[in-house]
Amino acid sequence: MGDVTYDLIIIGGGPAGLTAAIYGGRAKLRTLVINKGTVGGLVNTTREIVNYPGYGQISGSDLMKDFKKHADSFGVEFSRDEVVSVNFAQEDKIICTKKGKEYTAKAVIVACGSEPRLLNIPGEKRLQGSGVAYCATCDAEFFEGEDVVVVGSGDQAIEEGMYITKFARKVTVIVLHDEGGSRL
Repeated sequence: MGDVTYDLIIIGGGPAGLTAAIYGGRAKLRTLVINKGTVGGLVNTTREIVNYPGYGQISGSDLMKDFKKHADSFGVEFSRDEVVSVNFAQEDKIICTKKGKEYTAKAVIVACGSEPRLLNIPGEKRLQGSGVAYCATCDAEFFEGEDVVVVGSGDQAIEEGMYITKFARKVTVIVLHDEGGSRL
C-alpha cells in the first residue's frame, strides 16, 4: 500500500485537471492533484483571455489562480511532483513520484495537457507571448494587420493558417514533415 490513500488522484494541474479536482472535492472525495510544474499548465502563458464565460478579460495565470482557489475551497490537496510510474492493474491504483512518494487511489484521472513542440530557433523562448504564439484561435487578434508565419505539421498547420487569415495581412504556412523537411 502507498504512503497515502485517496479517493481520487488527478495527474495534471491544468484547466482539465483543476476542473476534475473541483468536482472531486465537491463530491467529498479525498482528492489530490499531482502536477510537475506550475498549477494551471500551458494556459499560464496566455497574456489575455477574452472568450471565457464570466470574464470579460483575464490573464491565463489569473484564471488558473481562480480555478485553484475554487479547488482549494473544496479541500483538494496539491503536490508539486512528477509521476514516474503507475500501476492500474488492481483495484487500488498505485502512483509513484520522482520525489519518492507512493500514493494509492480508488480512481485516477490523467489530465496531462499539452506542450507546444518548440522549433528551438534563436529568440523563440524569449519572444513567447510577444510575437511567438502557439495557438491561432487563442492569439490571432494580436496579429491584426501583421505578416504572420505559421509553422506546424500536417492539417493542423493549414487549419491554424486558414484561421489566422481573418486577422493577419499576410499568412505564410510552413509545413514540417516527419522526415524533418519543410514545404511552403
